[in-house]
Amino acid sequence: MNKLLYGRLAWVFPLFSPLKTYRKETALFSKLIKAHARRPVKSLLHLGCGAGQNDFFFKKSFQVSGVDISRSMLRLARTLNPEAVYRQGDYRSVRLKRMFDAVACVDSLDYMTTERDLGSVFRTAYRHLEPGGIFFSLLETTRESYRPNRIFSWTFQGPGVVGAFAEAAFAASRSGTTYEKAMVFLIRKSGKINVHSDVHRFGLFRRNDVLRLLRQVGFRARCVLYKPPAEAIELGGTDPKARFPMFFAVKPPPH
Repeated sequence: MNKLLYGRLAWVFPLFSPLKTYRKETALFSKLIKAHARRPVKSLLHLGCGAGQNDFFFKKSFQVSGVDISRSMLRLARTLNPEAVYRQGDYRSVRLKRMFDAVACVDSLDYMTTERDLGSVFRTAYRHLEPGGIFFSLLETTRESYRPNRIFSWTFQGPGVVGAFAEAAFAASRSGTTYEKAMVFLIRKSGKINVHSDVHRFGLFRRNDVLRLLRQVGFRARCVLYKPPAEAIELGGTDPKARFPMFFAVKPPPH
């Protein structure tokens, strides 16, 4: 886990990634989850739920539960969504004692850097789905869409806090299966400026490889390309030409 952004600096996350930028996209995700499921969707498990911004809008349509490895992020999620049920854990291996109509993995699947890890997340989703339920996941970057040496930056502010954030994606590893992003935060608080840096490693998978892994687990899966809404693009961290692959995977009902 990246300890800075999701640990010591977790309190900054809602400032540089504000709640309003999640509204339209999560409404779309909710609509598509219902449309692709083969059963009524009342309950949803969010794997890698982070600070709970998606959940704030998911809960308008579903009874939400969430799992995240970061206790700091879960504290933010519980404050934002006190009616949701959250558990700390690694979503590659966590096993809850209940089933759900839908499972989602929205913002964190890119952190899986091997097919083994990706398959483990898919098995977690499968184990927690009712027959006919839907697993929805999103990848921000694939082997097909990756463009190295891109830099995004924007400013943010909150009560007594002003800051700037920049991220740069560097060339893929020699194997072509991972890449790194350098993230820099400049934060002015109580009249003092601090500079923090963090490096995150992400996986690079081809869309067809993701579909293959989903089907190996037992899902009936398809991929749909998604254009982020203008509010996400305007934040500064999204390429206006980007098309993210959404994966819809149904757990088949028993024969």
